[in-house]
Amino acid sequence: MRQFADDYLHWLESVEANLAQGEVETARRQVHTLKGLAGTFAMLPLQSALVVLESALIGGGGVEAELGEVRTHLSALLPLLQGLPFAHGEGLDGGAESLDSVLERLRRQLHEGDGEAEELWRQNKERLAALFNPRQIAAIDYAIREWNFAEALDILGSFERRSGGAP
Repeated sequence: MRQFADDYLHWLESVEANLAQGEVETARRQVHTLKGLAGTFAMLPLQSALVVLESALIGGGGVEAELGEVRTHLSALLPLLQGLPFAHGEGLDGGAESLDSVLERLRRQLHEGDGEAEELWRQNKERLAALFNPRQIAAIDYAIREWNFAEALDILGSFERRSGGAP
């Protein structure tokens, strides 16, 4: 839950930035993903606000009131989650999964348009920095955050072509 709070601390700013740039579909996908997570974690008032926001985005109308409602729920919820204690063993490097396996799962999730790719990337970005240069890491990170999974796959593919195969 603490990780959820950290991951979604600046989520609303990202959605608003996408809307300001005319990237309504990207914003809608962000809303849809958080709506699912809110339901999974039984954050029902937040989920309800996200359902209304997603409908407004699909309908093409103004969304200021809906964004305000989501902001209200997030600003009440996130500080509470950030105050939770760490779970036993949290923050320790599990590192059990090989980088090859992580990359294969990441490629599959990106190819399938699976939103879990964002979480897999976030959890393994530092480990994958051993295989990619900082510019590539930044480009992959940006593409995944913007839900441009095809671009992220292209960057991973260009690495494979230069390195002569999967790392």
